[in-house]
Amino acid sequence: MTQETKAVFALLGTVILWSLMVVITRIAVTEVHPFTLLFLRLAIASVFFAPFVWRKKPWKNKKFSYLIKISPLLMTNVTFFILGIQYTTASASQLIYAIMPILVLIASALFLRQKYHWGKNVGVVVGLMGVVALVFLSAEGKGTTIAGSLSGNLLIVIAMLGQVSYIILSKNISRVFSAVEISGVAIIISLLLSIPLVTAEIIYYHGTILMPQNGLLAAFYLGFCGTFLTYILQQYAIKRLSTLTVSLTSYIQPITTAAFEIMLLDEKMTTGFLVGGGLVFLGLFLSTTIEVLHHRMKRVEVFVE
Repeated sequence: MTQETKAVFALLGTVILWSLMVVITRIAVTEVHPFTLLFLRLAIASVFFAPFVWRKKPWKNKKFSYLIKISPLLMTNVTFFILGIQYTTASASQLIYAIMPILVLIASALFLRQKYHWGKNVGVVVGLMGVVALVFLSAEGKGTTIAGSLSGNLLIVIAMLGQVSYIILSKNISRVFSAVEISGVAIIISLLLSIPLVTAEIIYYHGTILMPQNGLLAAFYLGFCGTFLTYILQQYAIKRLSTLTVSLTSYIQPITTAAFEIMLLDEKMTTGFLVGGGLVFLGLFLSTTIEVLHHRMKRVEVFVE
């Protein structure tokens, strides 16, 4: 088996593990208090990231203070995600997260003054229309369909914006720190920030902690498989595959999540979900894929000539 084939399997593994993580989180928040589940996820992930961070010793770098400052943005992502997933569906959340590449393009155009191919500009508009359609048409289902609820989808939008901000700002130090340092420090900082939240939650429920055996298993899956292992597999794939191949996960992720959700949670498909999802996929294609395919076709033509 070639390295490229292994990388493809690693990428598919990432998609499957992450899709299952979202569905498992959706199930777990019905049995475990959200901040308790969040704390356990971050604690388990930190245990596995800690040896890598200790080996790299990022605190010796002059830019470490900047790394500390941007890490809470990851906390924003995971916190609002676990709050939002209580009121929406796994599939709707992944469609919202799917527009992250589009928002990164917008930020680059606004702050870095970058100019893009017409397809990217059209794709940005179409993709955002899809998310707007998904968020507001979901109100008709009142949380009983795969489109989710309005309140839940809005919370997921906040979580996604936190992730986009984290990705954009972490690019400034990607040449100074390794990917495992950036992610590991962010996870550990998020763990520390989650302590006041889980403490307040325990006090609010008068010391009662909902933790069935299934909840512990779900927390381990979220921390190890859904956070640490997916990171390792994704990094392995990114180093060995083209940008186009990796970007295809933006299309596959919502589809696999919807499949798992329909099988495991018996959710119902809605017109709003199909309309919003179709626009998001079209926007992703125009903004992240069409230009790459265009350049590849040009290279083939030159080679043939």
